[in-house]
Amino acid sequence: MSPFGRLGKGDEFHGVRGKKITIDQDLLVREFSLNLQTFIDQGSRLAAARLAAGLIPVIKSLPKKPVSGNQNKII
Repeated sequence: MSPFGRLGKGDEFHGVRGKKITIDQDLLVREFSLNLQTFIDQGSRLAAARLAAGLIPVIKSLPKKPVSGNQNKII
């Protein structure tokens, strides 16, 4: 098992096997792996969608008021 471990739920597995970042369980499907040197378009989009979906609950759980000292800053 990689140091990244299991980060997903159910059948999802996110981690590093060898030198590939894996998404889901099927390491033989090219679209579900991101080589550390070459980002495959479909795999990159899949990874971005999975990460975004995982971040939505985290973002929604953040405090609604601005952090002290950031009230007047425009991002």
